[in-house]
Amino acid sequence: MRAPLAAAAILGLSSLARADTFLDRTAPEPAVSKWVVKEAPPEWKALKGRCALLEITDPEDLVCQGLASRTKEMAHRGMGRDLLVVTVATGRGGDEELAKDFAKRFRYDWAVGVDRKGETWYAAGSPNLPWCFLVAPDGRVLWEGNPGALDDAAFDAFLERTRLWKPEEIARPVRPAAEAFARGKLGAAWRKAEEASAAAAKRRAAGDAAAAAEEKDAALVKEGVDFIAKVRLGLAEKLAVDRWSIDAKEILEGLAQSCAGTPWEAKAKEGLAAIADDKRAQKEIEAMVRLRDILSKLRPPTRLKAKQALEAIDAFLTPYGNLVAGERARAERRKLEGLLEKL
Repeated sequence: MRAPLAAAAILGLSSLARADTFLDRTAPEPAVSKWVVKEAPPEWKALKGRCALLEITDPEDLVCQGLASRTKEMAHRGMGRDLLVVTVATGRGGDEELAKDFAKRFRYDWAVGVDRKGETWYAAGSPNLPWCFLVAPDGRVLWEGNPGALDDAAFDAFLERTRLWKPEEIARPVRPAAEAFARGKLGAAWRKAEEASAAAAKRRAAGDAAAAAEEKDAALVKEGVDFIAKVRLGLAEKLAVDRWSIDAKEILEGLAQSCAGTPWEAKAKEGLAAIADDKRAQKEIEAMVRLRDILSKLRPPTRLKAKQALEAIDAFLTPYGNLVAGERARAERRKLEGLLEKL
């Protein structure tokens, strides 16, 4: 029984969290002991063109009860739009009967599961409940927060953008652009959408009424690129301010590459230039490269490797202890000490 525990413990050491948000990352998978309404939903990687709304709630909590109607409203707005709704009941209300009563009272007619241990809530970053995630057809989170903070316009825009993962719903001349977007080729998507839009505009001017729909879909592709780019740029800016410099740098490098040929490439390069000119950021990056190297040598985990990593972290803290990277190193040290107890 000791090996599985050790394997579980090492997961926290395999990579450092980049931020306290799931935006642009794969949504947390529900850890449910039993589905009390409907059947278990598919995993996020198996949505097959559908989008999803994941709600984590506590049926015993008055705030959660008060906002259940908002979740119901969003589920209703998503009817006929390939929206998969999933609710996970946890906290004091993480009980089969309480979850069933909650679902019946608020007319939840989608998959409702019970998480007695709070694993889903913990995996989601321990947010204040209720908490919702809007999940794209590729499993990435495009919005997260309290359901009361999500207005109809933002929710409808999310539903509309998810059409880009369903080529059959996009005008044929714009499909190559939509397909590039769905594959993460944002620069190519932008360029193809501009080409399709220009061609459609000429045909519309010549009296082709069908061209208007093509222009609308081409605009949707560009709006999708803008949305993803803004999310990534915002994350990078926050990470840079918080001195997660290497993570900010990696996001900006990816953005510059994926958005090549668009205005977002220049914005990403501006951010990279600012990091390059920031001596403290460069020191944080240097430290994180070293810390990542230390932690990478733990696989597969053994007592000897754990002890060696502890010694390496102690040495690491001498030159880097006053940095944000030093705080992370001390957190990893605590995890290593826990790991040693299990090995």
